[in-house]
Amino acid sequence: MLFTDIDMPGSMDGMTLVEQAHQRWPHVLLLISSGFARPHSDEIPDHEHFLPKPYRAATVVGLIHQMVLASRG
Repeated sequence: MLFTDIDMPGSMDGMTLVEQAHQRWPHVLLLISSGFARPHSDEIPDHEHFLPKPYRAATVVGLIHQMVLASRG
């Protein structure tokens, strides 16, 4: 699983990271978050999720649990 924010320091933003990770490892679950930017649904690979900030830890844990269960079919 990759859990990233859209806004990251350095030359690569979170959306680029997600895109590259999805291309290289399509089986990896992706969870994208941001308190500022909200990507369009066509920018997020299928079966992946966007979680807006602020969020509660229980929300993150619950979403990750759902994602893992769904990936197991």
